Amino acid sequence: MISTLEQKMELPKELPKVLPKTLPGIFWHFIKPHWKGFLLMLIGALGWGFQSSLFPLFIQLVIDKSADFASNRDKVMEGLGFILFALVGIWVIIDIGFRTYDFVAARVIPRFQAAIRMSFTEYTLGHSHHYFADQFAGTIASRISRMPEAMTQIIIISFTIFFPVVLAFCINAIILYRAKPIFGIISFSWFLLHFLLSYLFTRKCGMYSEKHSESLTALNGKIVDTISNIMTVRLFSHKPYEMRYNAKFQTQEIQKHYELLQYNALMQLCLGILSILFFAGMIYLGVWAFQQNWISLGELALVFSSLNLIGLAWYMGMNFIYFFKEIGRAREAMMLIKEPYEITDAAEAKPLKIEKGQIIFDKVTFNYAAGRKLFKNKSVILKAGEKVGLVGFFRFRKNNFCQFNYAII
Repeated sequence: MISTLEQKMELPKELPKVLPKTLPGIFWHFIKPHWKGFLLMLIGALGWGFQSSLFPLFIQLVIDKSADFASNRDKVMEGLGFILFALVGIWVIIDIGFRTYDFVAARVIPRFQAAIRMSFTEYTLGHSHHYFADQFAGTIASRISRMPEAMTQIIIISFTIFFPVVLAFCINAIILYRAKPIFGIISFSWFLLHFLLSYLFTRKCGMYSEKHSESLTALNGKIVDTISNIMTVRLFSHKPYEMRYNAKFQTQEIQKHYELLQYNALMQLCLGILSILFFAGMIYLGVWAFQQNWISLGELALVFSSLNLIGLAWYMGMNFIYFFKEIGRAREAMMLIKEPYEITDAAEAKPLKIEKGQIIFDKVTFNYAAGRKLFKNKSVILKAGEKVGLVGFFRFRKNNFCQFNYAII
């Protein structure tokens, strides 16, 4: 069973060591192998936009058609037959789209996340021991685990909220414009203003989110390393010291989280005031237009029921926060692959050959960047099964020699 699952993961045989260094580049790099699945997910999710925008139109049609049979209500069902049939049919098609989204996502998302996770892990393991000596293991693990989750949430929010809501408002604006142009123009102008304000607010929100993500990653790294210290050197652990050490990072995380939530609250206050003004203005204009016989009762119902889309805009604004929060986390995790390797093979380096389980140094010269040579023209043979002891004065590079062997094997 396990081998079958491993075969179905469809991971590349050799994961790339060179990954794009920008967030859009990373997205396209991992979406490209599954673009058909993601396209089906997007098409299925757009059904929500059609459903939300067309429902007010059906209310108008039902009311206006029912008014035509006010004197003969026995014929109402016959007159509404096609409209109701079309409403149910569209609802069924949209629901099929939703279920398609669920099944396709179940197949695509795990493979998408696995490719990200394994690629980031493979790239990180290419660093030298110096990199890991300067990094907390918990911080590295947190970034690797967050990247696939953050990228998945960004895609899901875009597919299931942003694109459907934009589609719903565009269709609804066209429907209102056909009823009375002034309603369509006002509705679309308000949505455009709401969208732009949300975008401007949440760009700064992304900055706060990235800072909070960095502080949270650092805190998690310290907690993991505290637990590791207790497990590895339990006799020397000191609980009060460890707690004071972690408390400094917890305080920083609290401050960054407070700044993020406070800015989010300010954004929601401004967008809420804008929504109230739009809601009150559309109600007044709708009733006034009906009094002036500019619109029918059905068109008045269309205007009122279209105000339900304000809730969608508010919901989109709320998810802008989570959207940029995940972008902040993804950018913070990108630090893993933006860090260049400290040690790389020379352009003319030959591949290592393992033949007899022995290690052969044949005239090896080695040094770190901008540092003096650790070995110069060294040759040694360590035979398979042979026990070797290293002796020498302090700074005789015994430790470097062992670490160099670890990197090879």
